[in-house]
Amino acid sequence: MSKNENDNLVHNKEKMYFILSLIVSVAVYASMFFSLWAAIIIVFFGVLSYVFHALNMAHIRRNAVRISTKQFPDAYGKAVELAGRMGLTTVPSIYIQESNGILNAFASRFFRKDMVVIYSDIFDLIESNQEDELLFVLAHEFAHVKRRHVLLNMIILPAMWIPFLGEAYQRACEYTCDRYAAYYSNNMETAQNALTLLAVGKKLQH
Repeated sequence: MSKNENDNLVHNKEKMYFILSLIVSVAVYASMFFSLWAAIIIVFFGVLSYVFHALNMAHIRRNAVRISTKQFPDAYGKAVELAGRMGLTTVPSIYIQESNGILNAFASRFFRKDMVVIYSDIFDLIESNQEDELLFVLAHEFAHVKRRHVLLNMIILPAMWIPFLGEAYQRACEYTCDRYAAYYSNNMETAQNALTLLAVGKKLQH
């Protein structure tokens, strides 16, 4: 896909809310130079967020199963092929985590390495002839990596604490990633099935 085609997949509100978030965040960072208390509060919450994130990622790496050429090689091979088509220079580390029935997946970073975590009830789709829906979810998370949403969220962290602005930006990012996933799955029925499954669960999706 060309750069222009990639740009066409980005939801227009993502760019708008990112600019607003960046302006707010820059203003907050600038206040650090004029207020010691503001600097202390920002640094405290920044460190606290990083510590909780690091602990969560360490827990996942210790307890989840990483797919590879040795573990779930078929799924890994298709993930590698998908990452290549999406233009990712490296394939993110992909982990399967027990979820107790929760249907979800997310992208993250840990010590400058991209990670994608798929909850086990999503990964189970390969056992019910819904592998295309699983790949849609994976493409959605790969889109987060491609768009560097995790890194950008760290940069505009102060704006993420503002309820409306932070939620609006994150929702726009989700729309962008849905569009990427729909494009690379090249199957609107699969896209609709995957989104319905995530919204209402496996039993009610049909």
